[in-house]
Amino acid sequence: MSCKVLVVDDDPWMTHLLAHHLKQDGHTVLCADCGFQALELYRRERPGLVLTDWRMPSISGVELCRAIRAQAGDQPVYCIMLTAVTDEDQVVEALDAGADDYVYKPFRPRELLARLRAGERIVALQTEVSRTAGDLRHANDELAAVNLKLSVAIQRLERLARTDVLTGLANRTAGVERLEECWAASNRDGAPLSVLMLDLDFFKSINDRYGHAMGDFALKTHARILRHEVRAGELTCRFGGEEFLIVCPNTQEESAANLAERLRQAIESYPLDEAAPELRLTISVGVAQRSADMAGPDRLIKAADDALYAAKRAGRNRVCRASEQTGGSDATSLSRRTASSALVSSKIAS
Repeated sequence: MSCKVLVVDDDPWMTHLLAHHLKQDGHTVLCADCGFQALELYRRERPGLVLTDWRMPSISGVELCRAIRAQAGDQPVYCIMLTAVTDEDQVVEALDAGADDYVYKPFRPRELLARLRAGERIVALQTEVSRTAGDLRHANDELAAVNLKLSVAIQRLERLARTDVLTGLANRTAGVERLEECWAASNRDGAPLSVLMLDLDFFKSINDRYGHAMGDFALKTHARILRHEVRAGELTCRFGGEEFLIVCPNTQEESAANLAERLRQAIESYPLDEAAPELRLTISVGVAQRSADMAGPDRLIKAADDALYAAKRAGRNRVCRASEQTGGSDATSLSRRTASSALVSSKIAS
């Protein structure tokens, strides 16, 4: 299908002659007798070919080419200048202004039509290139959107793989990885490293007496308190069941034990369920600091775990430090339970 051709000439006879030849060649022809009318027609019809005279009143052919190029933007348009001027500098000026070709007057119809058909091919190729580029941009945008969704999904999966679903804390895998990182840092700079191992007291009794929903609620409440109380730079993870691990880099055992006692008091004083005021959570905590004779992070966890079980053997709801577990003197190293918490624990266990 032939392009629309905009013919611009202030000579009516020339306009009629050009239009006659173009229509015979199968073109749809738009005619303008001045540059202003041509610009309006171009804005409205967007022809692919423009055939314009050089010398016209108000707006010259050169100025018209510049204006059409400015309007066209990325839309292909092929401009041919009709001129009686043979001066090389003026022809170069026309080409620099946006003309693609020129035809001397008086024109020869066969040559003019051949140049127009060449222009049509160029416009068709430019249109196809523009369409393909648009398709590629659209495909790239869609691919970018898919990649973004994929990246978000991967990040979410990675986060889920390192998060305990019930409590929202880090899971055991993430906790052990963090401990290994802190262990390596401690190796490099000699900084202290401590861990806390926490266990919910009488958790099985809570499940048995009040149901698993209350047990889950107890775990989530415990996790929320830990998240609020634990300091920046420390990591809390659900280590398994009702056990939780807190990794404390750059922390001496005494400071870690103080943190453990604050956590014990915060959890003990928190009312778990208004409908069951007698039900309060308590925790036992084992605290251990890395020592020179420990071969790896697992030995530090083992030391904290041993201290935790010492706290449980001594009656629960207390903090026990691994460094003080010598000669069976467990009881001397434990934080004392309050009388009310002992009553609570006995009620839950009964």
